[in-house]
Amino acid sequence: MLVFLTCTGWEVFQNQFLGGDFESRNDVGYGMRAFTTGAGVEASLEEGALCLKLKPGRSTAQVLTILRGKQFPGGTCVQVKARIRGKGKVQFGFAGQMDMMGCGKEEGLWKTSLMLSDDWKSVNYDFDFSKTPMDRPLLLLRLLQDGTELHIDDLQVLSKWDDAVKISTRPGCILNEVGTPLDEIVYDVNPWNAKGQFLWSDTFREMRTFPAEAKEGHLAFKLPDTPSPGLHRLILTVKGLSVPRDVLVISKEEKALLETKAQKSGIGGNVLVIGDSLSDFSRGHNWVDICQGLLGAKVTFFNVACGGDHTSRIAHRLTSKGHFYRDEMYEEIRTRKYDRILIFLGQNDTVSFEKNKYAAPQIPADAVKKYYEMILTEIRRFSNAPVTIFSGVSTPQEVNDKNMATYHYRFGIPKFVEAYNAAVQETCKKYNCTYFDIYTPFSALEDKASFFREDGVHLSIKGNLYLARLVLDNL
Repeated sequence: MLVFLTCTGWEVFQNQFLGGDFESRNDVGYGMRAFTTGAGVEASLEEGALCLKLKPGRSTAQVLTILRGKQFPGGTCVQVKARIRGKGKVQFGFAGQMDMMGCGKEEGLWKTSLMLSDDWKSVNYDFDFSKTPMDRPLLLLRLLQDGTELHIDDLQVLSKWDDAVKISTRPGCILNEVGTPLDEIVYDVNPWNAKGQFLWSDTFREMRTFPAEAKEGHLAFKLPDTPSPGLHRLILTVKGLSVPRDVLVISKEEKALLETKAQKSGIGGNVLVIGDSLSDFSRGHNWVDICQGLLGAKVTFFNVACGGDHTSRIAHRLTSKGHFYRDEMYEEIRTRKYDRILIFLGQNDTVSFEKNKYAAPQIPADAVKKYYEMILTEIRRFSNAPVTIFSGVSTPQEVNDKNMATYHYRFGIPKFVEAYNAAVQETCKKYNCTYFDIYTPFSALEDKASFFREDGVHLSIKGNLYLARLVLDNL
């Protein structure tokens, strides 16, 4: 049995963002798990259970969970268990990004809604992901009637699998040249004669299945045709256990350039990556995974990035003595030996809000220096590895200006990012860290918008490939 989430008690965590238009959101959960409520839901704790109430005037709202923040094993069947009571109507479901080429098309699997009563009752739902490459899915709770009040406790999300099965393969993203067959992808498996299936997604739009039968402890996948340009995912499933590998099909020139830079790169050993969504999103094919795939066995990346993070949150997660939002990402951070530590932040430190007339960043530069001091002091308690701190990134102004009218917040205002970068430079000098300037090369890009997703904040595939190139070339 593989347990992804379990909540037998609850706490209220720090808000998703420190202020502005996100302050109405709550992060609620227990220990290593978290819920994020929409603006239409009030969250509280009553008699040890989580209580979710629709705010007056709202007829529906959603609450989502973050399942340990790591790659969800598509190709499996998931079971959700909980005890619930209350009044009104609720619905359980999953939603996730099926198409990671852009911002993603949200798809969902929903169960029939049910009416709540004052008495506690157990619910048990099965969700079948055996034919889908769903990425980063979210367990959703819908409150469906005016006045709905949900009390929930003893929540579990789990998957049945045979714990005798062991699967290993090379980590990292596979790069394949446009117009060429995909090399055989090999897995080591136990039992030596294991049987399962391969799921191959063509740019996350169509799914094909292939039988998988081990020979002397090895399973090999050979795609019968040439993959099209773009992003693909291969998932091997054996008795409930699944392992994904992402494949990027890119131009001959881009692949050759990246391979050349990887051969000359000095990156090696164990590398810890601390960051925000620019390192957390698109796991399997983001800049960290691209570097891992290119560098192979000479390096092992430990990516503990958390979407939404800023210097304040990381400082408090590292120093917190109790539970903290997504603290499962740092569970093993102190137990490993590192040869290099990379810190890439800035997007959420420098965001500003309409509520404050976009007059100041979320984390002012003086506070950034204070929080970096906390971060670096805590890092030195468990590692003496050299630390490299990235600058903030330059984002497409026209996209962020357009999105500002819709979302009422603004990422990437140059003067705030430049102030953040100055604070980082000062910190690096004071604490003998390396400053890595990615702001300048990103500022000089033509058609900068194509290096980002439609939101103008998160890196597109093109942007992740470009950042991987900068990392390999400069570190």
